[in-house]
Amino acid sequence: MGQNRSFYLADDVLEYLSKHQNASAEVNQLVRMKIARDAEAASYQRIHGLPLTEERRARARKWVREQLAAADVQAKASQDARDELRRRMGWVA
Repeated sequence: MGQNRSFYLADDVLEYLSKHQNASAEVNQLVRMKIARDAEAASYQRIHGLPLTEERRARARKWVREQLAAADVQAKASQDARDELRRRMGWVA
């Protein structure tokens, strides 16, 4: 179980949290996301010997989007070829 703590929060943060019914859960989620992001950066630096920068994150995201788009095109082409083969063999109902 957690502990109750008091912290100073800037006005914009208070405004953001006031829009959430469960501000405590929102703070927990945001802090956990920060912890995960820091762990990712530490792991990247340990493996590659370079700090994980926003530029490197952006390049990685771009590469992943390109790979997913290419896989999507390939999957669609495979589906079309399979459908054509099934049609030729008379397996289409």
